[in-house]
Amino acid sequence: MIQKLIKKLYFLKDATYFEKGLKGLIKSENKLLDDKFILNNYLYTIIDKNLDYDFIISIIFPELYLNICHHSGTKNALYFFSECSDENKMEIIFLDTGVGIPKKIKNYFKDKKFKNDAECIEYALQYSITTKSLMQNYGRGLDTIKSCISANHGELKIISNKGIYSCINSQRILSERSHNFKGTLIYIKIDLNNLENKQEIDYSNEINFNYDNKD
Repeated sequence: MIQKLIKKLYFLKDATYFEKGLKGLIKSENKLLDDKFILNNYLYTIIDKNLDYDFIISIIFPELYLNICHHSGTKNALYFFSECSDENKMEIIFLDTGVGIPKKIKNYFKDKKFKNDAECIEYALQYSITTKSLMQNYGRGLDTIKSCISANHGELKIISNKGIYSCINSQRILSERSHNFKGTLIYIKIDLNNLENKQEIDYSNEINFNYDNKD
């Protein structure tokens, strides 16, 4: 199954690109913790340990993972994390073969008019826009992802149905495909040179043991 899904990405990268890196299937939210553990071990081996890349593990990965589980309507989905390039950049890809963001948005917000599929994707990226009840705490992942990537000067591209949404250095570009893309592809590029160093917290001054007191 994973190779079948990878072939859908050959228009983005050639086949040899996907021979290296970390890839896995997204089946259900019950696997999230196990897959986070695998990802953490992978990133630990390829990224400078002094850099703060926790947002990849704690925000980007779980938000996109759960977004697919809750919204895509399919169990045919994967994630891919590339190795670091010579320019010290990492690429992240999430792919599902579900109904697609534009179709989901149009079906849920029937009273709203959209010019094209790219506009639907942009609408889905707004804060609090969801096709699930907010009481379930679903649907805020895409807005969180966009903000997180912008804060770290990364690149974001979303391809779904005929829409293409791109955001590079906080500059957005909307465009349309001539052919329908079944499902959703999310592509992220992180420049590791922009990451900050981890902050070491010294708790020594907060702990005070008084050995002078005697019973």
